[in-house]
Amino acid sequence: WKIFRRRQFSPSLYSPDSFLDLSMPVTSRWLLVASLVALPCSLVAQDKHPSLVGTWVLDVSKSTADGPIPVPTAATYVVGQHGDTITVNVRSTDANGEVALDRLWATDGYSWANSMTYQGTSMSLSVVSKWDGAVLSMQTTTDFSGTPVQQTESWRVSADGKTLTTATTTNVGGTYFASNSLVFAKK
Repeated sequence: WKIFRRRQFSPSLYSPDSFLDLSMPVTSRWLLVASLVALPCSLVAQDKHPSLVGTWVLDVSKSTADGPIPVPTAATYVVGQHGDTITVNVRSTDANGEVALDRLWATDGYSWANSMTYQGTSMSLSVVSKWDGAVLSMQTTTDFSGTPVQQTESWRVSADGKTLTTATTTNVGGTYFASNSLVFAKK
């Protein structure tokens, strides 16, 4: 094992004039410049998220489901965004009929309250949404007739902005229940 000694603090190394200090090795100065240039570029890149705004129509032929919740026979998502708040107007049809749901997310990583009705039962949802690079991730928790339900969802937009893919996994009572991958085309 090698033991490395820490460099002792020197005010000249950390002062604004240290870049001009000719005793500083040239490679150190260039590494400093490169890191100062790269840092703002990486911060700008982190702030760039794909636009989810628009009307998205489900492509049933490209969508898959595992478990007792099938792929809807039709679905449309109308997505709006203002700052870090995203609204989604969901209209879908399955064997049980049409489902209408309005969703509200803030992508700030904090818990937000939503509500919905499922099989005649009104449920309060706690949703935490945040961007993980170019992927919007949501963690939803609720209680359905006394049983805890957790849902993990991610949304990805293709590089050309024409395809939205959502991946959802649902656990009920701490046990895997269902998952799906839904593919939407931008209208």
